[in-house]
Amino acid sequence: MKDDKRNFYLAIIVFISIFTICSTTSFLYPFCDESHCFFNVGKAILNGRVLYKDILEQKGLLIYIIQIPAYLISHTNFFGVWLVQLCFMIPSAIAIYKIANFYLKSSFKSLIATSLCAFIIFTSNALASGQVVEVYALPFFLFPLYWAIKYIKEENLIPNKKIFICGLFAGIVFWMKYSLLGFYFGYMAYICIRLLSEKKIKEAFKKGFIFVGGFILVSVPCILYFVFNDATKELLDYYFLNNIVGYGTQLTFISMLKVYWHSFIQQFRWNLLLMISLLIGLIYVLKKMKFKDSLLIAVTFIIQYAIIFSHGGMYAYYLFAFSCFAIFGCVAILDIKFVKTKALPWYIVYTICLFFIVMANIFKPCPNQFLKKPQKLAQYQFADYMNSHYKKPTMLDLDLDGGFYTVADIVPSTWAYCKLNWGNSKMIDDQNNTIKNKLVDFIVFRQIEGEEKRKVPYLEENYKLVKKVGQYRDDIYITYYLYEVVREKV
Repeated sequence: MKDDKRNFYLAIIVFISIFTICSTTSFLYPFCDESHCFFNVGKAILNGRVLYKDILEQKGLLIYIIQIPAYLISHTNFFGVWLVQLCFMIPSAIAIYKIANFYLKSSFKSLIATSLCAFIIFTSNALASGQVVEVYALPFFLFPLYWAIKYIKEENLIPNKKIFICGLFAGIVFWMKYSLLGFYFGYMAYICIRLLSEKKIKEAFKKGFIFVGGFILVSVPCILYFVFNDATKELLDYYFLNNIVGYGTQLTFISMLKVYWHSFIQQFRWNLLLMISLLIGLIYVLKKMKFKDSLLIAVTFIIQYAIIFSHGGMYAYYLFAFSCFAIFGCVAILDIKFVKTKALPWYIVYTICLFFIVMANIFKPCPNQFLKKPQKLAQYQFADYMNSHYKKPTMLDLDLDGGFYTVADIVPSTWAYCKLNWGNSKMIDDQNNTIKNKLVDFIVFRQIEGEEKRKVPYLEENYKLVKKVGQYRDDIYITYYLYEVVREKV
């Protein structure tokens, strides 16, 4: 019993240690060289700006609300973000350990499985960007999976209380990034269809309504936020419609099948270990569980995959949405006869834990940013200049938010405060209008080496170049430019 408790807590410690080593949001990465959109929109909302109406973004309200405590902890770096993410990673570690222990019946094996799972998902390229919704959504996928396999194995119905909580989880995920909702479509479809097949019609409808009740409970305050701020049209336009047509292309059925296959192959190139773990896990579940029971995992996985990759867009981090399934592959590796379950001396247990942490440090996805001194970066040089010349400077970043608002502690003041990675003509028009009418004190933009020189309308007429800094981001050399507004002398 004492060893079981020790192994449980060790599993959590190893899990969050590996996350801290690998995620660029942690304090081990003094500057998080990736998108700062969530963080800066969160602080804009805190300062009274209305999402979509006053500031353009593409994700759901809750992912920005989550950033507010992070901003209150630390204004100019991601230390607060890392602390907030730990609040999501700790329950994720607990759920992974519980799933492992459910199958392996050994706290030691469960410790190893949890550590191995952390190594696989956090060293993958899917976490090359630590500030993605999928990271925050992880515990909201893991606990429903644990409850499902637990109660299915015991041949009991999932309690209504748990179904209601799943509805709450679905609501939270929906208002962070609704394209991740495929997990819950598959989850509830399986539960209701299975009940209907067993002629438990009343119970199927009851659970469906309970789930929807939980979903509505989360959704009502989110909707009221937009109603009270007269921003329901903007909500529909920029969270729903623009996300549907703004990514990838509209596909026919045949071309969609080709996209699914191409995505599958491409993710193998980007995230080899994670993909192998997922495939091993699915095979293990199909073999270990009764066929109709294993369908829950398979259907949930397939529908999640079908929705996420349906529009033809493709990024390495998309696969992190499936990292909740990686534990099944880790369990499969440890659920073999020659892996002994007998108690081991404490020093061997601790050595194994340390081994996973050291390996994570070797294979972390962004080694170039690890413990890198940031003071010479463009973000810091530009921040020093802006804050030394203006008491409360304003700025516009013409590219995907690269941390200039964060380091300078500037709250975005324009609608299209940066360039998002989907097409929207109004976004470009708003940025051009900002430059044309000198609505901000500074303009920042970047030029990637080897690309055609950018031409920014109205920039040279209304602003002057005051800073130019070149630096590498991974293997790409980027030159950043800081332009200051030219005011007419009175």
